Amino acid sequence: MKNKLYLFGLFLSILAGCSEDDNIATNPEGAIDLSMQKGNKNSTLGGFMYIDVGNNFITSNEDTYIVPFGAVKGLENVSMIPKSGWSKKVAVILGSGYVVCHGNQFYRLLVKGYSMDTFNEITGVNLQYQTPFTGPGGNINLSTDLAAFTPFPTLPVDISLDNSQIEPFDIVFLSAGIKWCSAYLKPVLDNTTLSMHLIISAKPYPDIKKTNDTNRETTITIRGITKTEKKVKVTQEGVDPYIKLTGGISSPIYYEAKKESYSIWIETNLSFNDWGAKSDNEAWFNVKKSSTANNLNDITIEADIKANSSGKARDGKIVLYSADYGINDTIRIIQKP
Repeated sequence: MKNKLYLFGLFLSILAGCSEDDNIATNPEGAIDLSMQKGNKNSTLGGFMYIDVGNNFITSNEDTYIVPFGAVKGLENVSMIPKSGWSKKVAVILGSGYVVCHGNQFYRLLVKGYSMDTFNEITGVNLQYQTPFTGPGGNINLSTDLAAFTPFPTLPVDISLDNSQIEPFDIVFLSAGIKWCSAYLKPVLDNTTLSMHLIISAKPYPDIKKTNDTNRETTITIRGITKTEKKVKVTQEGVDPYIKLTGGISSPIYYEAKKESYSIWIETNLSFNDWGAKSDNEAWFNVKKSSTANNLNDITIEADIKANSSGKARDGKIVLYSADYGINDTIRIIQKP
């Protein structure tokens, strides 16, 4: 009988031991202990979060937010990065876990204890944190996979990563050494919901498009922690070429019946030798570009118009052309009878 009681007691002890072991929290690799003083803005986590006199975590930097995770037995039980519940101020609660977003870097932390003074007042907090913290990861959902820029963009393209869970991402350019395009990841808080956004910028592209030119382009790959990838195509078009009337003149241009020579002022973004002008009816008028014009502000077409003795109005066109830049425009001229 004594042996049976002994064995039963041993069995209960083993069960109790197993139960206790199951509740023991292990520290994740790279976990760091940190003591922060209450009410001291110089006592921080990473220089971007402190504890105010009211015993609240305060994130002091732009693009830095915190979300409470609730009571946990250990830091490793802060297991994911939530989408909602984020703010820049949350209460410090003993035994609670938190996740901090600082740009595209995440921290998980656990409040392990308080520091007390001789009057039993809280003077600081002892916590444990780990970074980088990634969460479990998942699929990547982009609001768009195309970023198209004009030649002189004034705003970046903002692409949201609408994932069910937040995670840090890597940005990889398809072609190394791309200097005209840049990208970074930015957390955006909408009320209490956090989402990551890909912000893409492009430098001005003053090159004038030729007939067979294509837009300059590159590809950005967004890569998650599980190696899930999505690609974003980035394009930028060059400047459209133009040749147009200036000086307050518009087409059609009217001329008297007598023989006359006129200077027609032209504005263009092409070099002087990259375009031409011709008459569509040399029987009664001829044109040529000014031989001394070589800049955008001093270009004329000289039109020599013969006298009109037909008794009828004459209608013609000055053709402005450039094969390299795909231009074939006209200026209509009408000579009175």
